[in-house]
Amino acid sequence: MNRYSTLFFFLILLLVGWFYNYHTIINQKPQSIHMYRQSDCLSLAINYYNDGLPFHHPAIHNQIADGGSAGYSAGEFPLLYYSVAKLWSVFGYHLWIYRGLNTLIFFLGLICLFRLLKGILKDDIWAGGISLLVLATPVIAFYTCNYLTNTTSLGLVMMAWYMFYRYTISQKKKFLVLCIFLFTLAGLMKVSSLITWVAWVMIWIMHELKFFKKNGPTLFHHRGWMLGGIVFLLLSLFAWYKYAYHYNFIHRAPYTFNDVYPIWKMGKKEIAEAWYGFTHIMIFQWYHKFSLILLGVFYLSILVGLLKTWRKHLPLLLFLFIVQIGSILYILCWFTLFGNHDYYLIEIMPMWILLLICFSITFKTVFPKSFKNIMVKSAFLLFVLLNLAYTELALDIRYNRYKINIHQKHMLFSTYERGYWQFFQEQYENKVKYMLSLDTFLDGLKVGRDEKILCIPDNSISIPFVMAGRKGNNEYGQDLRGKELIENFKDQGTRILIILDPEILKQPEMQEYLPFEIGSSGPIHVFRL
Repeated sequence: MNRYSTLFFFLILLLVGWFYNYHTIINQKPQSIHMYRQSDCLSLAINYYNDGLPFHHPAIHNQIADGGSAGYSAGEFPLLYYSVAKLWSVFGYHLWIYRGLNTLIFFLGLICLFRLLKGILKDDIWAGGISLLVLATPVIAFYTCNYLTNTTSLGLVMMAWYMFYRYTISQKKKFLVLCIFLFTLAGLMKVSSLITWVAWVMIWIMHELKFFKKNGPTLFHHRGWMLGGIVFLLLSLFAWYKYAYHYNFIHRAPYTFNDVYPIWKMGKKEIAEAWYGFTHIMIFQWYHKFSLILLGVFYLSILVGLLKTWRKHLPLLLFLFIVQIGSILYILCWFTLFGNHDYYLIEIMPMWILLLICFSITFKTVFPKSFKNIMVKSAFLLFVLLNLAYTELALDIRYNRYKINIHQKHMLFSTYERGYWQFFQEQYENKVKYMLSLDTFLDGLKVGRDEKILCIPDNSISIPFVMAGRKGNNEYGQDLRGKELIENFKDQGTRILIILDPEILKQPEMQEYLPFEIGSSGPIHVFRL
């Protein structure tokens, strides 16, 4: 029966994916919010594939390394990008393989979460509903079928939780080893995904100090293996990021900056702007405001339920508390980015998941009859379905299925949200949709795939090059601008100039290049130098 319920839940996940239009999204290039970061990730995979690069030599399209002659640059552990490249070498270059692999990993994580909850709650409906609520958030739904490693890491973290649960009930070392291995992979790809690992280690330390001796079951049985696992994870992180730093240093080209952007280094105006963006748009990429209010009620009910359940569930409640503290510290350390970087919210999702788990356990303990009541379960499932519908609508907006009609059609969103998403939709209509076909457009102009291009004005790392399917340079990391930049790369052998904003063609210094235009598409103009 356990196997059949898991299969049924997987089928539900596929149905939700169809409801979210993953079957059409899965073949699309990077677009919508943070097209910038999506393109960086795809660029790494493409370079592994096209150039047959070894694992330890990642590269991007932008020729920012070795004095402008290469794209060698490293950031997070490139396991996902390298794996996608190897799949492409077998099945051919298809974007659905990349998006599909990311989706599959996260779905496997949700299945592990479902199995964990089913084991704890002994109820398929509550286990399935809570697991679906993780996918019923706009930010998770958007980046699950996407290119970033944030949801990949979260999927691995949920798998690690399940392996530890299996370890606690079986006392078999293999599950502890798997747990540590999965946490390590998650941390290598996204260090900030290790908030729950830190909490887990702190619970282990408390366990070793006999803090839970009289308050609950024994959670850990192999001290040496646990200590070895902690050392293994920390050494793995140190080894990779030490190598990445050295790799970027010798090639003089970091494409991503492994640093913090804390609130204490921000001015009052910057803090106010970030806080406004977070409270007026980003926070609703978790859940709709009414769902957030209800989750707040769940949290208060947990606090009340502590009066009856704290002795029995002390390790779990402490785990939740530590994760909350870690999430707050995470926000403070990267506060600058929380005003407009929605994918930073993914690392805090474990806090919401644990809140739901603690609520369901508390509810089952304090009100066992209500927990089993079919009407209560039906109300909970309705809550899940409403959040799924809200998320589907948010995805429609992100992928421009309603264009500018957002002001007339979607009363679920505030005025600020509608204005925010209208900006992205206008960008799509005026620029992005032409960028998405830039590769075929250049093919039609007989621009070879091996020709280096110069794209201006553009300060992203990878967007125009991934869209063009060609390597080259732009304004990123360059001190020169305008004609000086063009002539600099012309002297280095670049022969294709791509102007992404026709307004700069009105500048006097650009007039000498106008006779050499070979084609245009919307706002994009191509010149041969």
